[in-house]
Amino acid sequence: MEEIRNAPYLNEEDRISRLPDALIHHIMSFNDAKYAVQASVLSKRWVDVWKSFPFLKFDRSSFSEDKKHSFIMFVDMVFLFREDFDIKRFSVHWEKSANDNRVSMDVNRWSLASVKYNVQEITIAVGQCHNSAYEIPHRLLNCKSL
Repeated sequence: MEEIRNAPYLNEEDRISRLPDALIHHIMSFNDAKYAVQASVLSKRWVDVWKSFPFLKFDRSSFSEDKKHSFIMFVDMVFLFREDFDIKRFSVHWEKSANDNRVSMDVNRWSLASVKYNVQEITIAVGQCHNSAYEIPHRLLNCKSL
């Protein structure tokens, strides 16, 4: 047991902490933002890296059905605490939105917030919104970075 405690690799910084931000961002781009933010506990150096992710993917299904409000708050907080880095890709997937009048308002708020970060690509997948089609905001259509 004493040999394991004194092993030289235990005194060194972990390998994850030595990865450059660009590589961490690339790895996390395959995950939903919820899991990318949760991964920030893996290393001290990762604590604030999620604030500069250029790939933001939000999926309502990553939260349980009774946690709709938690999902909305989570996405709002990601934008609130985000540092001033451009967003390459923003994606929101919210399929089970029938009979929910707020869905289009929330999705519009997030997509317009991504415009402030010079978003280059947007994917919006929402279910039927109170018996009407989702309407893309005009400001989003006029975004020069897309």
